[in-house]
Amino acid sequence: MIAKNIKAIHPKDLVFVILYGVLLPSLMGLLLGLIEYYVVAFIGFSFSFLFFWILAVVTGTLVRKQYETPHLLYTILTGIGIVFAAGVLFTVPILWGYLYDGMGISVFFQVEIYIMFLVSILNPVNWVTNFSFDLVISLLMLAVGTYIGVKRTL
Repeated sequence: MIAKNIKAIHPKDLVFVILYGVLLPSLMGLLLGLIEYYVVAFIGFSFSFLFFWILAVVTGTLVRKQYETPHLLYTILTGIGIVFAAGVLFTVPILWGYLYDGMGISVFFQVEIYIMFLVSILNPVNWVTNFSFDLVISLLMLAVGTYIGVKRTL
């Protein structure tokens, strides 16, 4: 049973959940985004959602090993980390092109770029004004991958 009491949160477990549920997926998203860029360049086909699902499963499995008793806060933090890692994974191939234009490597560490991407793709106003089946499939894949990763933490 998942705990909801604030007293059930252990500081050591919380630190490791933040490390394995937020920071590590973001770095994995950065690495998988770079791999995605080269896969698309050489093969011409995108595996970004497959990479995202692998990232979500690995993250959920690693986070589950970090605590003794499940807590709702751990699950929420992992879900936020997985969604942010998806934003990193989907944005890095775009940013890699800007690296060649002279923007420098620091563009990868500007968190506001990833947040702007997530806000734009998760904004319901954009769903109505820029409706396409590609957007629907992307949102569905994002929701399913996040669900898979969060389900692994329970």
